[in-house]
Amino acid sequence: EIKRLGSLLKNFRSFVQPQNYDFEPTDLRKIIDEIIAEDRLLYESNGVRLKCEFSDTLLPMMLDQEKIKQAILSICQNAVEAMPSGGVLTFRGYESEGRIFLEISDTGAGIPKGLEIFEPFRTTKPLSSGLGLPIVSQIISAHKGTIDYASEAGKGTTFKIALPAAGREGPIRL
Repeated sequence: EIKRLGSLLKNFRSFVQPQNYDFEPTDLRKIIDEIIAEDRLLYESNGVRLKCEFSDTLLPMMLDQEKIKQAILSICQNAVEAMPSGGVLTFRGYESEGRIFLEISDTGAGIPKGLEIFEPFRTTKPLSSGLGLPIVSQIISAHKGTIDYASEAGKGTTFKIALPAAGREGPIRL
């Protein structure tokens, strides 16, 4: 219980306090590979298979690597929780019109209609703070990006993140 409260306090602080960002040129595929390597055992033990579909020509991006990892990990954690009997977690990366897109899809239960998932304290989980996805949204916004999702009950959810490629309209120009 103390660990849960500590985590809740950390999330709350992260949500309400201004954050510092350290932007540097980053290969998004490298970030995804690191996340997969760190959490491979978690995915396997939950019966979650991983798929990666990345364009070979993705441009580098100006990202705060730790913050973007935090955002992606939060989405992945929700995906694993939505697939208690296992499933497929897919990462898809591609470029279009000067933006890099990352789609993270799961084959889980889906998000209930009408739930405002990016509003603080909105959750369907009894032990959740309801701050995970609002923090994800803050991180993506700080990167001059957007995040949206599509979900279908019983079939899964896809989060779509759009970020500026390096040298485009972004937080830092090269």
